[in-house]
Amino acid sequence: MVVAVNCPGVIDIVKIAGYYAQMTGVLAGFAFTALVVLLGPARPDEPGLHRTSRANGVPLVLLAAFIALTMSTLIYSVLAGESEQARGRAATVEIIDGVPFGLAVIMLFHGITLLMQGGDIDPVAVGTARVMTVVISPPLTLYYIANGAADTLSIHATRVAGECVATGVSELGLVLSVILVLVLAVSVIPKLQPRALRAGARKALRLVPISVLVVSLAATVAAGDLSTRSPDFLFSPTALDRYLVGIFVLLALLGLVLGLGRPEYRGPAGTRKRRSGTARPPLFRTRRATSRPSNPGSACSAA
Repeated sequence: MVVAVNCPGVIDIVKIAGYYAQMTGVLAGFAFTALVVLLGPARPDEPGLHRTSRANGVPLVLLAAFIALTMSTLIYSVLAGESEQARGRAATVEIIDGVPFGLAVIMLFHGITLLMQGGDIDPVAVGTARVMTVVISPPLTLYYIANGAADTLSIHATRVAGECVATGVSELGLVLSVILVLVLAVSVIPKLQPRALRAGARKALRLVPISVLVVSLAATVAAGDLSTRSPDFLFSPTALDRYLVGIFVLLALLGLVLGLGRPEYRGPAGTRKRRSGTARPPLFRTRRATSRPSNPGSACSAA
């Protein structure tokens, strides 16, 4: 059954996918530029910033964001070429494509947070970036995937009723998004962080970019496979609910590791302070003062 494009319950997924492909391509260019600048020669006035950023794992985070955005551009471009007869398949691929894009955005904010932490930036700005990384981006990703799932539910209801049926955002997706916000908001409060979980999260923090790459690659392969299915292929409501629960678990684990695994950084300013302290020992002037005669005039008169 072909679902008309002008059906009120179904948006033009193909047209929107073209815009997403352009946006992900631009963001991939930004991530690549930041990676090149970070790996290039250090500025003479800020050598410590490059060393601290590299030690904090920023290059790997930006690389994961760049690769995930490149994959997102590819699969959104393929989605933008779907025909009108494949609206059901396009709605299914749409919610798959949102995973690498959302993970790439989280990695971009994570990289910005690490750069700020290592660059002696205002703590308010660092805290804002951290909240965007841990508390806002994962639930927002889940909400937009659930919003895309509404297109799948609308097409499914239209096929059953034989006429256009508009459905709202998945109730399960909304509930999971609210739960995710609350859980991640608690995870960034230091007083509520268990020490055992904090230590484990710090060990797993370096594995986050690798996990993002693996999940993005799996989503790209899955989207490519679904693009070859029948034009009438469509997720069932049960399969859609299970998919949303799986994405909730993935984003919850990712957010908890980023929230609980905050490492202690020492920016370039602390390094400069430590160096300045060792360059001028506190007893240097005292020793010079004690080596000279206290009263040169009395020494001459005695001679």
